Amino acid sequence: MDKFDTVIKNGKVVTPQGIVLGGVIIHDGKFIGVETDYHLPEAQEVIDAAGSWVLPGCVDCESHIISRSTEVDGFWDITDDKKDDLLRETEAAAYGGITTVSTWLLLRKKPYKPLVESLIEWGNRKAYVDFGFYPVTTCQEHLEEMPELFKMGVTHHKAYMIGAPGSEGGDVIGGGVHNGGLYQMLQMMAKFGYPALCQLHAEDAFVVEYLREKYQKMGRNDLRANTETRPACQLAYQVITAGLMAKEFGATIIPVHLTSKEEVDAVKWLKDQHVKVWGQTNTSRITRTCFDEEYTTRGVDPRLAVNWTAFRYPEDHERMWQGLKDGIFDCVGTDHGCNTAAEKLRNGEATFWNTRLPGNEFDSHLPVFWTEAVGKDRISVERLAEVCATNPAKAQGWYPKKGAIIKGGDADVVLLDNKRRQVITDKDVRGRSDYTIYKNLEVIGAPLKMVMSRGKKVIVDGKTLGKPGHGKYVPFCGW
Repeated sequence: MDKFDTVIKNGKVVTPQGIVLGGVIIHDGKFIGVETDYHLPEAQEVIDAAGSWVLPGCVDCESHIISRSTEVDGFWDITDDKKDDLLRETEAAAYGGITTVSTWLLLRKKPYKPLVESLIEWGNRKAYVDFGFYPVTTCQEHLEEMPELFKMGVTHHKAYMIGAPGSEGGDVIGGGVHNGGLYQMLQMMAKFGYPALCQLHAEDAFVVEYLREKYQKMGRNDLRANTETRPACQLAYQVITAGLMAKEFGATIIPVHLTSKEEVDAVKWLKDQHVKVWGQTNTSRITRTCFDEEYTTRGVDPRLAVNWTAFRYPEDHERMWQGLKDGIFDCVGTDHGCNTAAEKLRNGEATFWNTRLPGNEFDSHLPVFWTEAVGKDRISVERLAEVCATNPAKAQGWYPKKGAIIKGGDADVVLLDNKRRQVITDKDVRGRSDYTIYKNLEVIGAPLKMVMSRGKKVIVDGKTLGKPGHGKYVPFCGW
């Protein structure tokens, strides 16, 4: 070999073994090695990190593109425009330091296999970064289809524990799973083995619906009411219910977008019982509160911050940060959605009870999380790399191909200069959405100095250099 393709030098490289002052060697889209600057070889291109942090590309295990609702159709109506989310939103993901995207799919009773086959072909032509899919189980037919999807590398499936008839979840999602369906689902996943993974949206629709009706009769119409009608106790006991079922069979679960101190305790208890559980939260739920004034003082309509498993209180954040530091929580993602502000707010007519969900998160992910995590000394840089990249890759069966700077892994790299500062505005939003709940917040590291996917530059200093079709489908198959 005359020369390697690329060498990144003069950086602080975050590896599973620690931080190396030096750089990385990349060839044919793979990491070849990590060395001090003195021992780095010649290469066709040498990139000077100029003291920046050299991080593994983030791996997101929960997002909501393609299956989204508009004024004229539902989540389950998959149009060509929605398929083009694989173009728009994977570019937006790269701006947030995400180099591998996992997104949901939602159908009512129709089989998933034809849709997955179509989207693989579509995404391989249009995506900027690598991607995978996790279908939502809504009916018995979906349970029966699982073995076929497993063969395609679609081994990550989602269960909504919110599907009570007539409930918010039952109406919007088209039916979640009752405990009997979840029991079957976990039994099948345990039989298949790693990397079969059950993603959980853990809420009790009966409690939530009772409280929603009560609060609306009281005349409440504020962000905190959304939180108070989703009490943390029902989140925690649903996590424990699913965990005990998983233990029965030896299945693996990942309850996502966890948001309360009670859920930290629930996940810890399950881990103490040797349940195979990954605890996941996301950037917004560990950094944003449920107080209207947090948003109005920054010029943000607080209705844009409404979500299921709602934002909570500073004391919840404190416990969650400690849970991340202590290894109780394992993963941090986005729960990204790509509706416009007009769609989310129903052209201005929305109340706090009927906004569209979820919200825009991709393009601000890493700078916002770094600011709150490392910038405020809550967790180390090494731990940030674990929870944003390594652990999400392990949970989904993508490690060691994804999630770490190690020999033989895909060369997905983020260069973050922690001397940079940027105030986020709506104009910075990428992808289909046109708003951000982080508006007028100053963050560290934005714009990201560079984002590479399998050794190719996708984003450099806030500009897109990557090409549609570089991103490829990556099955959850274990590597």
